[in-house]
Order: sequence, then structure tokens, then C-alpha cells
Amino acid sequence: RGEHFYNQKEYDKSDADFKKFTELEPGNPYGFAALGRNALEQDKVDDARKLFEYSIKLSADYACSYPFLAECKLKQGDKAGCIDDCLHALSLDENTNKAFDVLFNMNDEDEFALLRSRLLLKIQQEPNKSLWHFLLALKYSYREEFYAAIKELKDGHSIDPRPFYLVKIGEQYNSLGDYRRAEVYYRRALDGHDDYFDAHKGLGNVLVHQLRYEDALKEFETCHVQRPEDVIILGNLSGVHRMLGNFEKAKEFAET
Repeated sequence: RGEHFYNQKEYDKSDADFKKFTELEPGNPYGFAALGRNALEQDKVDDARKLFEYSIKLSADYACSYPFLAECKLKQGDKAGCIDDCLHALSLDENTNKAFDVLFNMNDEDEFALLRSRLLLKIQQEPNKSLWHFLLALKYSYREEFYAAIKELKDGHSIDPRPFYLVKIGEQYNSLGDYRRAEVYYRRALDGHDDYFDAHKGLGNVLVHQLRYEDALKEFETCHVQRPEDVIILGNLSGVHRMLGNFEKAKEFAET
């Protein structure tokens, strides 16, 4: 119920429930982190920071608290501390989405330089961890430094040879307009992973850019089988059928 009130922005009611939660489970870091989150939403940064720090004191491995603490530090002007907390959260749990959100809203030149230096240090300290290459690649891609992003993604793939990295490399070449090379990486991603939705979708897009509409149609049809209600795929199918002169089919997918 505390989460429900938080989502409704009824922070007083949410606070009441989470305070009760902390009384029932005083050793659980979640309740104090939730109170900190409520305080942060109301711009009570000092109060929020204390709550997140106490949550971490209860459990140093509670990854969720670190990016919120990082956001407090950022609001207080401590950019280095913010980055370090986000990277620590991702060290504990690579799926800490809040850490990604905070880092990818740090786009000033000085913030990028600081994050880049921290990531290069992480790469040196943990040469077998592909995550740091991936994070740096994402930042390069956001800055439209696509060749630098490709280099990091290739380094990440050499450590962790998943098709995910091949798709991301394909995306960079697609952004560069190098559709033939993008096609190569999407097809490599599909080798042994025929059900990889993002690879079929990316391959379909670069085939459209090459005016190979029949081939692109097959890729989007495969995507449509997997996710029949995906509006982007429906739009792609409509567009390809229109280019092929199949206007009734194009209309059908557009209306769907």
C-alpha cells in the first residue's frame, strides 16, 4: 500500500505505511530506502540522504539504495560521489535500472569526462567484467561517437560473447549508415539464436535501407509472430507492404 500511495504521489500516506513497515521490520533496509525515496521526491535532499545512508548501514549489499543516494549527492554537487555510488550499485546488481537512469542523465562535458575516467579505471581493475565496456559504449553512442562505441562493444563481446553485443554493434553501424556491415552483425547475432527479436528487427530495418523489401518482410513477419501487438513492427509491416505495392495489406497492418 505504501508503494501504491508513492505511485499516486500521496507521500504523507506512503510515509505512514513505510514508517509502520520499519517498526515491524527495523532491520530491513527496504523500508528506510522507501522513506528516503519519498523524501527525495519532495526535494528534502538532506533527509533523504540520511535515510539512504541508514538503509545501506543496515545492508551494505542492498543495491537499490545506492543510486538514490547517488541522486542526493548529485543534487548536493558531488558528481564524483554520485558516479561512484551508481557504479557500486551496478557492481552489486547489473539490473539496477535506477543507476542507469542517473548515469545517463549526466551529460555535461565534465560529467562525461568524470564518468569516462571512472569506467576506464573499472576496466583496468576488472578486465574480465564486460559491463564497464557496455556502459562506456552507451555513453559514446549517446554522444554519437559511434566508432568509439563499437570498439567498446567489441571489447565487451570478447569478454562475454553474447549475441546481445552483436546486436548493439549492428545498431552502431546502422546509425553510421553502414547498412551492409550492420547486416553482418545482426546475422551473426541470429546464428544459433533464431528467436532473437531485436536481431530480426534490426536486420529488417537495415534491409529496408538497402531496398531489399522482400527480405525485410520476412524479418518483420518473424517479429510479428513473436510479438503480434508490437506497434513498431505493425508499422514496419505496413510500410514494407506499401513499398511492395501490397496496399490492402499495408492498410490492414496500419489499421491494426
